[in-house]
Amino acid sequence: MSDIGYFILATVFSLAVGYVIYREHCRGQRSNRDIINLAYEATLASYAIDKAQILMDRTTLGSRLKSKKHFEVYRILFVPPTHWYLYTHIEDSDPLLMAISEARARAAINEFRPAK
Repeated sequence: MSDIGYFILATVFSLAVGYVIYREHCRGQRSNRDIINLAYEATLASYAIDKAQILMDRTTLGSRLKSKKHFEVYRILFVPPTHWYLYTHIEDSDPLLMAISEARARAAINEFRPAK
């Protein structure tokens, strides 16, 4: 086989391996997203909350490749007319829903608002 043949073979192999790694990463993130959504809905249901408005959502889906990075979810919720909550969920732990004051909720939202 010529040098160009080896080069093409190595390139195709590298692309195939890269594609498999990418697909696995996407599958892992979809799985994390499903786990996050199911846990969120179950937590709200356990507190008898039908609908909550998500005012701030800081979700990191994590990764299962090379070095495992856990998913993390931080949400500020508003349940009309006057209830404010902090929802947190970190992979391998139970979700937590904690009542907070309106002032604390607004401060958290302003703190994480992207700079303009």
